Amino acid sequence: MSFDSAFVHMTTQLALFPQEKIHVHIDKPNYLAGEKVWFRAYVVHSCVHTPMNVSRYVYVDLINPFDSIVSRNRIRESEGKFSGYVNLPENLADGVYTFRAYTSYLENCGSDYYFKRTIKVGNTMSARVQSRINTIFSRNGGLNVSLSFSNRENGLLEVSGLSVTAKNKEHFPVRLESDTSYYFNISADLLGKNANILVSFQDGSKRSYSKFFRLQPKGDFEISFYPEGGYLLSGCNNRIAFKTIRSDGLDEAVNVDVLNSSGDTISSGVTSVRGMGILTLFAVPDESYTAICRNNAGTVKKIALPAVSAKAQVLKVDNLKGELRVTINSGSEADVDSLFLVAHVRGAIVYANWLDLSRPFLRFDQRIFPAGVAQFILLDKHLNRRSERLVFVNNDLGISAQLNSTNWDFRSKDLIELNLRVADDENKPLQGSVSVAVVDEAFVPADTAFNIKSILLLTSELKGYIDTPGFYFQNDPLALQGLDLLMMVHGWKRYDVPKVIKGIYSQPSVQPEKSMKIKGSVKSGLLLNSNPGSNVEVSIIGINTRLTEEMTTDERGEFCLDNIEFPDSTGFVVQVLKKKSLSKRLYLNIEDDSIPNSQAEYGNTGEYPGKQFQKYALKTEQLLKSDQESATLINLGEIEIVGNNLSSDLPRNFIDTQVFDSSLIQSYEGLTFREFLEQQMQLTFSGDSPNYRGNPVYFVVDEFNWTFEDLQYDLQMNSIEKIQLIRDADAASYWGGGTNYGATVWIKTKKGMYASAKEQFNLKKISPLGYQRPIEFYSPKYETAQDKEMPDYRTTIYWNPAINLDREGKASFSFFTGNDPDRYAVVIEGIMDNGEIAYLVKRLHKYLLNDFDEQ
Repeated sequence: MSFDSAFVHMTTQLALFPQEKIHVHIDKPNYLAGEKVWFRAYVVHSCVHTPMNVSRYVYVDLINPFDSIVSRNRIRESEGKFSGYVNLPENLADGVYTFRAYTSYLENCGSDYYFKRTIKVGNTMSARVQSRINTIFSRNGGLNVSLSFSNRENGLLEVSGLSVTAKNKEHFPVRLESDTSYYFNISADLLGKNANILVSFQDGSKRSYSKFFRLQPKGDFEISFYPEGGYLLSGCNNRIAFKTIRSDGLDEAVNVDVLNSSGDTISSGVTSVRGMGILTLFAVPDESYTAICRNNAGTVKKIALPAVSAKAQVLKVDNLKGELRVTINSGSEADVDSLFLVAHVRGAIVYANWLDLSRPFLRFDQRIFPAGVAQFILLDKHLNRRSERLVFVNNDLGISAQLNSTNWDFRSKDLIELNLRVADDENKPLQGSVSVAVVDEAFVPADTAFNIKSILLLTSELKGYIDTPGFYFQNDPLALQGLDLLMMVHGWKRYDVPKVIKGIYSQPSVQPEKSMKIKGSVKSGLLLNSNPGSNVEVSIIGINTRLTEEMTTDERGEFCLDNIEFPDSTGFVVQVLKKKSLSKRLYLNIEDDSIPNSQAEYGNTGEYPGKQFQKYALKTEQLLKSDQESATLINLGEIEIVGNNLSSDLPRNFIDTQVFDSSLIQSYEGLTFREFLEQQMQLTFSGDSPNYRGNPVYFVVDEFNWTFEDLQYDLQMNSIEKIQLIRDADAASYWGGGTNYGATVWIKTKKGMYASAKEQFNLKKISPLGYQRPIEFYSPKYETAQDKEMPDYRTTIYWNPAINLDREGKASFSFFTGNDPDRYAVVIEGIMDNGEIAYLVKRLHKYLLNDFDEQ
């Protein structure tokens, strides 16, 4: 084995199974129900970070604290980019939600590879209601909970109809023991990771309010220990990282004392960064060690440390300024015949060679490593893993982004024009694409906690969820210490490098999604569980689309219509076409979309600052009201009334229809349905079979097909709300009837009684998830004095998901300020054509020429 061989094997693996990474830039971290979350999804190659366009769609889900998906969106690629929005329903409860994004191709790797982050969502009552929750643990391990509410000025808030619900839909009896405090009890079995409750009530003005509360579990915690290199080695100093976590998934502060078998304390440590800490321990052969761990609540745990090994070999890496120093420590009984060291970043081999064991350590210039997580792997002579160590190389030398303007002295409703230039370390321009968000930080903070650098360089490389990873990229000693602790407590999660070095490759089982499909099966038999065999005809007809397809089942009774594409809210009628020769009852089954399990993430999000949140909620409530009023005015302007045109009830616009108004239908209430058909529609009858101009007639009642024989005695004229005669030759096809009919009689009953009375086993109406229709973010233009008199309630001042840099690495964009601008934050994220990451945060200050912050 040599460097060249390792390089060829790893390159082969990357070609056989290229993996995606996904990052999502959103306009801000906090929202109000009724708003839109504007976003741009970046899908890049996991190794080189160049745009990767093998997937046609990105899926974006919003998950509530009960692990339920409240919004699901399918975003179609457009010119190599994925951008869209998530509509936050107006009835969303106040709480912390999980924003998740993925492609179907990422299912090859599992949910650890999905993009996940948290956002805070309030509602229009959030600024008016102050809530407090207190918990006391009961003797049986349950929780006694008290809730109190007040208004914005901490005065008495009238509360009625208060209810408390758990994830399992269990309702808790609530008792009022004072004017403002409510009490209830929760059993111990509900105090796990998803220890959330939903509280709902109405205030004195009958305004509804609901909020998720996360309960603090009993002072229990878990702690794990990670010796550097994977083993506790005898005869040398060992560094042992540890990570603590509560049962609800949050970090826990603990003190750790390490005792030997005689009970002597030989080492101590404390959590220093987000539940992580480090110990140093000189391990003695044949000795055992126990960690005594104590949190602030007084809970004590005794944990046996990993057994001391004399046969292991471990990697020790020191991340020094400008270099990495790698030391291989071997136990007294270790086989040190031959050792092979591999170092790579994201699968790109940086070093691979047999070691000269006479050298005490190896030095690596950090400049030879790309920025990101480097994995050092120590292999034995059979190329089996002996030890590994991750280290973060903060070698971000390559790119600079500059934002300039000719006018930093801005005022209310002023036009700001900004010029962006992106270049490499030699000042050569870079081409690529960026997204830009501008927010008013008087109301909402800039979204920097989940930025593109922290996602692509850090969290997408590590196993497990990492909350607010932007913290680790601050120029702060505590952040740097935490970054190295992350490397010790998390593992690299992509390819199995030792297997790849041996020439054993992995390949994807799920191929990239290129189009949409409708898939299902046909069953027969008394219990509808038998396979009717091949060549059963199935028709699929689009509603509000021209799609009409017929196909036959395969030998398994399955069918699939693929290579199609349709927007969201598109409906289809799928029907098994019965043959006279096939007397069996046929049942149609439609395969549902595959949706990954939804699980909310919990991090140290904390409460949104009270006063700032109140300002934000009140201003955004005004924005939502303004949008609703504008939409109403626009819609009224577009209405055009022409006679008694009731055709909007139909699933599509037919060419030749005749509508029978309600007064005419009422005049036939004493007559029969057949008399109406004969006298008003001029249908003729051959026995009990109606015809229109010599061709049979198709009947649709409450969107289901019925025969005239079924209707002539049961359907009463006083139960009919609307009737239309459709003369289009293909009209019956939209309800599964084919094209052999002279006319279609469409009927809507007053109570939809025929829809509930008839279950059609061989016909299904479906509305699968389509792609989201794109819309643009609204940016007002204040070009006249009259325009400037209009109120402006924006907190996201500007959003543009796709700005392309030209050959000189330049781009320009502009926006108008809002009312009383003071401090705006401009967040720019992007990917260059060569895979370089662009990330820039600038803050613009009113009246202060060229006074801005850069991050």
